[in-house]
Amino acid sequence: GNLLDRDKNSTVNIMSKFLSQNGMWTSYQQFAGNLRKTGLVIDMARYS
Repeated sequence: GNLLDRDKNSTVNIMSKFLSQNGMWTSYQQFAGNLRKTGLVIDMARYS
């Protein structure tokens, strides 16, 4: 599990650096927050 977590974290770090350099990170966070509010997470939990 450690190798997978490290890969996932590095991918997130690369994404956050790329998005913040382009001034899009805050809008991405708002977008992700809106997805959570719409209940997408609840649907995913129900089907898993």
